Amino acid sequence: MIEEAYRLAKGVGEFSNLMRCCNNLPAIVSDYASDYARAVAVLREGLELAQRAGAKSHMGWLTGSLGDDRFRLGELEESEGLQREAIDLAVEVGDEPLRGMRLTGLAGAVLFRGRLDEAEEILRESIPVLNENPEPQSQIFIPMLEGYLALARREDGEAADRLEAMVEQLRSFNVETVPEAFTDLVRALLRVGRAEEAEAFRDLSEHGRSPAARANATLIEGLLAEDPTESRRLLAEGTEALDGLGLRIDAARAMVDLGHAMARTGEDPRPVFERARDILVECDARAFLFEVEDAIAALG
Repeated sequence: MIEEAYRLAKGVGEFSNLMRCCNNLPAIVSDYASDYARAVAVLREGLELAQRAGAKSHMGWLTGSLGDDRFRLGELEESEGLQREAIDLAVEVGDEPLRGMRLTGLAGAVLFRGRLDEAEEILRESIPVLNENPEPQSQIFIPMLEGYLALARREDGEAADRLEAMVEQLRSFNVETVPEAFTDLVRALLRVGRAEEAEAFRDLSEHGRSPAARANATLIEGLLAEDPTESRRLLAEGTEALDGLGLRIDAARAMVDLGHAMARTGEDPRPVFERARDILVECDARAFLFEVEDAIAALG
């Protein structure tokens, strides 16, 4: 239906309608089809049109959305630049909801690049803006970013609590929006010995429909599987699926899970760990390099 709306908007040529479609279509195909290449192509096309028209409000929304998709594809440096540009546009046109959302986008990119204190400052700046302009799709990013900050600081108990708060919001909103949060919640719970609690977060196995959600569902089943061989099989399947979708950072972090499972079955996981490290370095996702380094160190 959104593809048809997009086709009709282009045919009619009504600018405001077309701009809405250029933002909404990418969001839908990202969330439900995990088709990030399609999303990026439409966003770039819409952004070019908005720039030609000098429509700065639309430029801000499209630029920020493009930054989100570039983030998911592991282009962290580009994502950070796009989010900063979107914030400048939001300030120029006085769009506070846009500024709040883009501050969280910027905080995420800065966080994953390893600048944790800066990311926390940006997050704190976003919170009053988000609270003054409450929207379900925006509110989830407060506990999410708090959770990922805790993960990057190796505070797994705190991370689990914050990510659980986020997951509760996703359950009432849309589990497809950030399916990887379920995986990171399970990881954090397992690290702090709360395996029984982790069993309660298999939501994606039942409700996940997008390829990204199904890949994360497979990872979670692999993390929770008691049989080492079955765990290794599921983690390999989930990792391959994420890699195929172009979700490089998610795939690299899943490779760490896979490597641990390989070690339990007597295989040498070093090549898998080394590939994970290479990907994280290429993406500049330095906040989570410690996961690889710890895994390699544990091998002796």
